[in-house]
Amino acid sequence: MKNFFKKRILSNSEEGYKHKLKENKAEENLKNSLALLDTILHTTDNGVLVVNTKGKIVKINNRFAEIWNIPNKIIEEADDEELLNFALSQLTDPHSFLEKVKYLYSHLAEESTDILIFKDGRIFERISKPMIIEDEPAGRVWNFIDISERKKAEELLQNERTLFRTIIDIIPDAIYVKDVEGKKILANPKEVQFAGMVSEQEYLGKTDRTIYSNEVANHSEEEDRYIMETGKPILNIESVLVDKKGEEHSLIGSKVPLRDTTGKVKGIVGINHEVTEQRRVNELLKQSEERHRALVENVGEGMLLLIQMKYLSLQTLQPKQFLALPKENWLAVTLKNLLPRTNCSPSKPKLKHVLKVNEIAMILR
Repeated sequence: MKNFFKKRILSNSEEGYKHKLKENKAEENLKNSLALLDTILHTTDNGVLVVNTKGKIVKINNRFAEIWNIPNKIIEEADDEELLNFALSQLTDPHSFLEKVKYLYSHLAEESTDILIFKDGRIFERISKPMIIEDEPAGRVWNFIDISERKKAEELLQNERTLFRTIIDIIPDAIYVKDVEGKKILANPKEVQFAGMVSEQEYLGKTDRTIYSNEVANHSEEEDRYIMETGKPILNIESVLVDKKGEEHSLIGSKVPLRDTTGKVKGIVGINHEVTEQRRVNELLKQSEERHRALVENVGEGMLLLIQMKYLSLQTLQPKQFLALPKENWLAVTLKNLLPRTNCSPSKPKLKHVLKVNEIAMILR
């Protein structure tokens, strides 16, 4: 019996010793975890404030104090009321800040993210989450992240996008961008007009095959494949586009690869310059020149040359001799170079016909 109790006592002692070891180990682990957490809190670039359910300060890290320029006196006293008032004085919209704080303190289970703008121009993202212990809200953790540089970069990027959009919209040429599947992802007003649509929104997502004829689509797709496979541009392409009204447009266009930051081709940028009117005028000038040349070459002797509204007789110069001169010299040449001085007389003969070639008038007798 004595041996039984002796063994029982030894067994209880061993269990108690093991239990004590477990408690010590758990306490040591907790201390290590708290130390690690404290280290993380004070090394993170985010400002962290931890409060209990009544809004009383539980923990503040160094970064939080730096962000808000909090005096050591307020931190040491952990006066949450004074801390709140000190923070409010630095914000451009203290009223909204205070209203959100009050709301979250009365709704402990909710999360929140918003933007704070400081009077000195800094911008912070404020993230607030409930602190849960044993499945119950035990307080709230506030995280403050400096996003000033990010916001500046976003604003700069947005300004660049606005400038880019303004430029392509006022350019009279048609500009478009396609993705790797040939779908339209950008178009300026001129391109939308060529496609016979009223808005870019209607145009986006479509392909050449859904907009233009099969002939135009086939040719365009062949060009696109070449650019996507080789990464080389196609420049100064002459083409004729027939719009939905049946009107022809003479175009000179170029296509270049659109690359991402790694240099990979991720689409195509195209531009078309309309030369319809220019070609029409050139054709009219060509026809007019041909008519004038034919008429002049059939004129015999007895022609007068009118230069600067002065009539001069021209008896010895044949029309073909005059026309043999380079056109750029027609206005520069003087009669002194062509005729004997005796033949240059300011006579004014009877006119039968007047033929104008640029600024030169040829008067036939």
